[in-house]
Amino acid sequence: MVLLTSAQRVAVILSILLITGCAGLKTPPKVIFQDDAHLVRLDVDQSIGGPDDADRHTHPVDIEAGQISLILDSTRIQEHRAFLQRTFMGSAKQIRVFSEADMTILAPQIREAFLQATPQEHLIFALINPVGSRHEVTAGEMFVKGNTLHLILNCFQSIDAEYSLSSLCGAIRQQGYDLNFSETEYFVGFGNEFFGNGKKEMMLNYASIPPSPTPLTPRISRGSDDAPSDLEPSLVLDTALGEPDPLHPPDIDTARSPLEPTAPPITRLAPLGRGGLPGETMDQATDIEPDHVQKLEREIEALTQVIDEQRVALEQQPAPQQNHPVRILSLAKPLMRGDDVTALQHALGFEPQYVDGIFGKDTDRAVRMFQRQRGITPEGKV
Repeated sequence: MVLLTSAQRVAVILSILLITGCAGLKTPPKVIFQDDAHLVRLDVDQSIGGPDDADRHTHPVDIEAGQISLILDSTRIQEHRAFLQRTFMGSAKQIRVFSEADMTILAPQIREAFLQATPQEHLIFALINPVGSRHEVTAGEMFVKGNTLHLILNCFQSIDAEYSLSSLCGAIRQQGYDLNFSETEYFVGFGNEFFGNGKKEMMLNYASIPPSPTPLTPRISRGSDDAPSDLEPSLVLDTALGEPDPLHPPDIDTARSPLEPTAPPITRLAPLGRGGLPGETMDQATDIEPDHVQKLEREIEALTQVIDEQRVALEQQPAPQQNHPVRILSLAKPLMRGDDVTALQHALGFEPQYVDGIFGKDTDRAVRMFQRQRGITPEGKV
């Protein structure tokens, strides 16, 4: 008779449980990216029965970061209203779920997660914003079946007293909201409506979205519902986060600067020769007269001089005088407002239409991101 030590008995019991599938041990999530405000990870999808399940996901899959960026940029949320409510009150306003800063960070990380995902895993994403000792959490999941990407929002700006990687906002919260997608040509439909509490799953034909040569370039959102008046400002940050210039705030619009020289006209090519006779060798040269070239050179030189003079004049201007006491800006209740908040939003690169002089949660998130990029403690105070 062979006697086993206590450690050997424990090892044998665990081995038997693992073999029979009764151990109850859950595979830990695989974190792809995490910082103070964002999380992307892979979890085992409990709805998939195994690697041979006919309903398993189409993972791994390569979705271009520009396509993911457009999906995030087009995701909208609005208050859920029943038929009678819509009849008397109309539809609720739609607001964006992801800011430009969120898209810049999340798009490449979501792409990497899909590249690493197995058919039994789904992708979990979260936006975490500290509010005092609590956390405001927006979280959901994504998975792909065929050419269809499923996006589920489990909670939106839900206040959690305790935040952890394992909990996030848990299962779908009983929050009354509907998801919507502004790029209707890529929208396939909604998943199941959750207990009459809103549409929280969208199905999107991601394969039909054309690849973008510059996937993370900030875009001006399209549609009249993209910037409702009661919406917190949507943030656009330069990914390089250069030194803010109060005299030249970042211009997200594609309009040219009044001092920027226009591109010279495209010159057409014309054959040179003595009449273009058959068999005669023909060369190609630009059909521009020397006088025209000299005129363009003089115009460029004059424009350059004007630019230099205005730059020197701006540098010599005295710093504007402060007409109000300096204060420390931060996310507070009530929200802080004023010209100093407006100047801060300009310096951080907000889109002009979203600069409102109100220190809201997007301004707080932008300040913390700027501080992290600069190696400063991200306390959100300016």
